[in-house]
Amino acid sequence: MGKRIQQYISDHKDCLGFLALLIFCYLLLFLRLGFYPLIDVDETRYVGISADLLKQSDWITLILNGDPFLEKPPLYFWLNALFFNVTGVINPYSGRFMTAVLALFAVLFTYFFGKKTISPKFGLISAFILLSNLWFLLFSHIAILDMGYMVFTMSAIYSAVLGTFCKNKSNEKYCWYFGWLFMGLAVLMKGLIGIIVPAMVVFLYYLASKRVKDLFKPVNFLPGILILIFAVAPWHYSIFNLYNMEWVNEYIIKHHFARFINSEGLGRKQAFWFYIPIILLGFIPWIFSFMAAFINGIIKMVKEFKISKNILSLFDMKNDERRIMVFASIYFVSVFLFFSASSTKLPSYILTLFPALALITGYYWLGYLTKEENEKGIGISTIIDSVLFILTGIVGYFLVNFPDAAGITGEISLAQNFSSQLIMWVILMPVISLICLKNKNKVLLFTTKLVFMFGIILLSTTYIFSYITYFGQKELEDYARDANLLYNSKLVTFDFPRKYSVMNSFEKKVEFIPLQDYEKLDEVVLNAEKTKSPVFVIVKNKNFSNYQDKFEDWQKIHTGNKYSLLGKFYTEHDKSYFPKN
Repeated sequence: MGKRIQQYISDHKDCLGFLALLIFCYLLLFLRLGFYPLIDVDETRYVGISADLLKQSDWITLILNGDPFLEKPPLYFWLNALFFNVTGVINPYSGRFMTAVLALFAVLFTYFFGKKTISPKFGLISAFILLSNLWFLLFSHIAILDMGYMVFTMSAIYSAVLGTFCKNKSNEKYCWYFGWLFMGLAVLMKGLIGIIVPAMVVFLYYLASKRVKDLFKPVNFLPGILILIFAVAPWHYSIFNLYNMEWVNEYIIKHHFARFINSEGLGRKQAFWFYIPIILLGFIPWIFSFMAAFINGIIKMVKEFKISKNILSLFDMKNDERRIMVFASIYFVSVFLFFSASSTKLPSYILTLFPALALITGYYWLGYLTKEENEKGIGISTIIDSVLFILTGIVGYFLVNFPDAAGITGEISLAQNFSSQLIMWVILMPVISLICLKNKNKVLLFTTKLVFMFGIILLSTTYIFSYITYFGQKELEDYARDANLLYNSKLVTFDFPRKYSVMNSFEKKVEFIPLQDYEKLDEVVLNAEKTKSPVFVIVKNKNFSNYQDKFEDWQKIHTGNKYSLLGKFYTEHDKSYFPKN
């Protein structure tokens, strides 16, 4: 019986590996997707925009807080709204579901890409690595646009590259058609950058492959252009007809060209090297494997150059494996330089290059798992990351559990409730990895990294994300919900930037009033007094002492960790809902 099972496993390794990939996709992407509240600022406003699409007959104009939201294209919101419509449910799980589905598609397409270019094992290893790195998991659990943009950009690039691997040349054009379609979807997800990034990577790869002419073959190019136009033109034409230059200034000039050239007005200007520490942190637990692969690649390049004395020899496509590594290197370097050169830098933007990291690292692990290669690099990288995790766990334990009496804040006190589980996991799994390394159990060593990240995401969705939202975000939701108890009420925020999370559970338009426009609050109060409508104001606790005299005749309803809710009522009925705090 045992031999039969072993034989069955041996005969169906690829199928069982793919089944394991699907199981890990469920565990890592969907298991506790709705276990924590929506996170401000983007999650709450994007889910709110999607929900509002169901209430309005116009699916061309996105609406945020009662006003047109012109800075983003609509595809992500359409997907969310369609899912809301099918399920009839709007909550954190349904709000994030399409993001997780897009992440699943990225993992499965990476598997398919690796399988068709090198081997099923390469596809499986690369897909597992993409699935289980920290940055990919983080953004697969947050309802924002960056995962969708990464997926469609990656898919456009993969499709174009797959065309060069078609043994039946008549099928090559279909790869191109899908590439153009995915590029159009990337535009509808994030804007014109959906064309720039895939076009840049594909052009550089075809240039290195000496196949630039293939880019402009009429059979590939002309139908592809038509597919792109049919995908993106209807919405862009419709929204332009509605808002003309207002949309052009907001969508194209401000949020495309100004973001890249000069972001000082947006407050997002960062140094050129901004993304380096993000990659080092975000590609955990595979970052040291990638660094080993990177160093190994540099050494091989230097040796080849010394022999050939020709820089172009570095781009020789000797075999399929070499072609994919040249492609993945071009993908990684070009996208990294592009976003590093941009004036506007946000941590989520660099997610776009993580498929390239997964391919490079996956090929390095393929050599270790199947060819008796790279043992030294994998061994050293495993020792380094295991030791660092163990030290991080030990230091974290003492910082959280043994602060001096004066250093025990509300945040630390709450963190003590779950820190032990997290720290134990951060120490335990690296120890198991070291044991696997010593015993030369290669497959189990690879699996420990997957299990490690499963534990991290399980603890994060159970404790850490809720912990983050508890200090501020939860208060905003609760206050908005309380204000909504009175149907004719007005909700105002005073002296803090637009916090669209205030809108969560609140169906009316929120008035955002900066400190210098205090007179505007007087107008709101005056209008409310005429109609006997209650007014609620959310203020920051840390700044409240600077202007508390302005609210002497207001009733304090709630005082939270970060915000307070004040109210002004004109009827006894309204006052009865909120006794004095």
